[in-house]
Amino acid sequence: MKLKVTLILLGAFSILSSSCKRYYDCQCTNNTGTITKHVVNASNRVQASKDCRALQLDGNCELQ
Repeated sequence: MKLKVTLILLGAFSILSSSCKRYYDCQCTNNTGTITKHVVNASNRVQASKDCRALQLDGNCELQ
């Protein structure tokens, strides 16, 4: 019985922690060499990278 409760609690914790969003630093450099920094709020690094690249208008943006 204790094992079943423990597994249920671990499962609930993993679901809750996976839905938490984190902040990632995004740095953009435009074609003139100007550097801008942004903060991206995403649930994982892959999504943060996509959101960071979406910020680039004329240059390159990468996660730091």
